Amino acid sequence: MTKPEQVKSAVNKAHAQFGRLDIVFNNAGYYLVGTIEEASADEVVSLKHNLLI
Repeated sequence: MTKPEQVKSAVNKAHAQFGRLDIVFNNAGYYLVGTIEEASADEVVSLKHNLLI
């Protein structure tokens, strides 16, 4: 999930299913295959946003 509305939707669905949420844990996983020199600027920015933000 990369958009706030996706996160909100997932939390709302989980809350509806279970009645409450005690904790929400972001366990995002994302990687590029190949060398950094082969990656486009957009790929590097997307990787940074998924892993660091």
